[in-house]
Amino acid sequence: MSRLAKHMIDYQHTYRKPLARYIHFVSVPLLFFAIFLAFSWVFISVPNVVGFNMAWLLVAAVLTYYLTLDWQLAGIMAILLVLLALLAGFFSEPGPTLRGLYIFLVTFGIGAVLQLIGHAVEGRIPNWKQNFIHILTIPIILIAKVCFLFGYKKEVSAELDRNPGQ
Repeated sequence: MSRLAKHMIDYQHTYRKPLARYIHFVSVPLLFFAIFLAFSWVFISVPNVVGFNMAWLLVAAVLTYYLTLDWQLAGIMAILLVLLALLAGFFSEPGPTLRGLYIFLVTFGIGAVLQLIGHAVEGRIPNWKQNFIHILTIPIILIAKVCFLFGYKKEVSAELDRNPGQ
């Protein structure tokens, strides 16, 4: 069984109620955007050579992990993470500004409240308290679920159907 399928089975056992899963489709991108925004406040520069914000290092690290799970879904995630990082960069300066801090607090706050609502619906504590890697795996799991709806990644979907109880 693939590592992605194992994470997806764990996700299915942890989040059984559809409302909690739907909430993830809103809260997870909001939280990732907020984190990228905060990371974009730290700017690394070698004068006349290179300059970038730390959000891009975070994108590279997350994508490296996703490549170990599924290279095709990692490609889709690359597009989405780059868009989120570009959007975060649009709202940031090299260092926090009042506008950037406000946007961070609003997006992080809404994302966190939605997460709490989702976990209250489930009647469970957030699973990432037990397994930090869930914070990283849920976005690629959500993209995989969207892909299943369109008939893409049938082999992963079939793997989940064969092993629902593991």
